[in-house]
Amino acid sequence: MKNFVLFLMLFISIGSIAQVGIGTTTPDASAKLDVSSTTKGLLLPRLTTTQVNAISNPALGLLVYNTTAGKFQGYTSSSTTITLQQLANTNQSYLLGYMNMMGMTSNYTDGQTFTIANSSTLNSIQVNLNNNSGVGFSIVTISVYSGSIGAANSTFSFSNPIATSSQTITTTGNITFNFTPTSLAPGLYYFNVSCNNMNYRMGVNTGGGFTDTDANGNSVNEIFFQTSGTGYNNYQATSQALYFIIGLSQVTSGWTNLN
Repeated sequence: MKNFVLFLMLFISIGSIAQVGIGTTTPDASAKLDVSSTTKGLLLPRLTTTQVNAISNPALGLLVYNTTAGKFQGYTSSSTTITLQQLANTNQSYLLGYMNMMGMTSNYTDGQTFTIANSSTLNSIQVNLNNNSGVGFSIVTISVYSGSIGAANSTFSFSNPIATSSQTITTTGNITFNFTPTSLAPGLYYFNVSCNNMNYRMGVNTGGGFTDTDANGNSVNEIFFQTSGTGYNNYQATSQALYFIIGLSQVTSGWTNLN
């Protein structure tokens, strides 16, 4: 018991030291632990591939020597850029923004659902804007929401977007909206495009729609939708899709050979 208490006191004492030097009394200022020797090396834990893979929740930067592979290995992460996209020619367009019809003003917004199969980061969405009136500029906003849009002719809220990007648009064509990087867990999402006037229409593909894959590998028929008024979902179809490109990045972690 006495030896255990002495060991515990020594362990606590070392843990509280700013730096530790082994073989040197002047450890490098950038090192928590500085091992110095001209005759011996530093021996990492030696594990088989099975033992390496059995390590629970390895920390980024963890180092081992894999005896099965005969390799030094480190647990690292990497980021991969991917896209979800609907790129066919835009052979249809839909109203976007405010229109006065018989003394009544309607607010048309266009949207598209999409499914995230793996945890990702949303970076951008590109859409196609066609000139409707040929006058002035427009403030166009893309808002992204989590969940399902519901059935056609239903009412749903646009009050809690998880990401929003606005631009003052003076040209037509494919316009990219950049977002503050936003984490997306696997699940259902949709984005909605709104405009402060009727200068533009949204480019839409017809006759094919857009199909995603969910986290279980199942096919999902995505939905194009249009709203008018305040959140009134007046039209939706799986046979159509907005022209869009969603820019995503995914971070993957794993063991990497270091030699």
